[in-house]
Amino acid sequence: MANTTLLYYSKLLVRCSAYEKDGSGGGRVRVNGAAHRVPLQVGAALETKINRSLAGLMRPPVLSQPPTEEEAEGRRSQRQNIPSEKQTVDPFRQAVIVEGGVRYRQTVVVRSYEVGPDRTATLETVLNLLQETALNHVWMSGLLGDGFGATHAMITNNLIWVVSRMHVQVDHYPIWGEVLEIDTWVGSSGKNGMRRDWLVRGRSSGAIFVRATSTWVMMNKVTRRLSKMPKEVRDEISPWFIDRHAIDEVATDKIIKLDTNATYVDSDLKPKRSDLDMNHHVNNVKYVRWMLEVIFIIL
Repeated sequence: MANTTLLYYSKLLVRCSAYEKDGSGGGRVRVNGAAHRVPLQVGAALETKINRSLAGLMRPPVLSQPPTEEEAEGRRSQRQNIPSEKQTVDPFRQAVIVEGGVRYRQTVVVRSYEVGPDRTATLETVLNLLQETALNHVWMSGLLGDGFGATHAMITNNLIWVVSRMHVQVDHYPIWGEVLEIDTWVGSSGKNGMRRDWLVRGRSSGAIFVRATSTWVMMNKVTRRLSKMPKEVRDEISPWFIDRHAIDEVATDKIIKLDTNATYVDSDLKPKRSDLDMNHHVNNVKYVRWMLEVIFIIL
């Protein structure tokens, strides 16, 4: 038996193996201890193959041109598969449109990364679920254009949604693995606002865990200033309005303005890149996270 060391060249690594001649007139190459039958290559044939491999290594790579903005947008739209008209059932999100075709209902499961040390969902998880179902509601309505729940008319006017007020009542925090049913709907709030409400209940018990209501206003994406609601936007969303409240609010007092004379102040909080959403601003969920961090410091 004659042992010969062969070098195999590739773009990623150089491999070494042992070649041994067998009695059948062929040959075997051992790669990582396993025998593989290969055609016998010696002399000029082997040298030619090595030279071709080396030439391939030295050849400059072919770089593809980056897609244009239109091509990138087309690919993104294809991957998102945003509906252009109203949908009544979304099997992937386990969601349906109910109550005359305007109220949204989604079934979700509390995941392991959404709970804290006590195995119950955190307040941040609850708010994220509310936000996600709100966006999915717009998705199924066929009104979603791009951005964070912006409609087609909003995009034309460079407008985005911002939450100006939110009231959440938590009676019971869901636990890990619990199946929840979340209902959400929208209504009018003055001339330039929109109200959105939620009910979160346990799927098995039917008990209501969370009630929430919020007021949404529009902000110009370029100037970052609040904007009146254009007529074309109101015409888009008003057919979805329901005159029903998850929380009966008898008072609309202004929230007390904070000052630096409080007993506990954390002035080291600074927005990070990871705190920004797709509208490039810090949304209400991140603010709640910051507040909870300060509360835990106090406790």
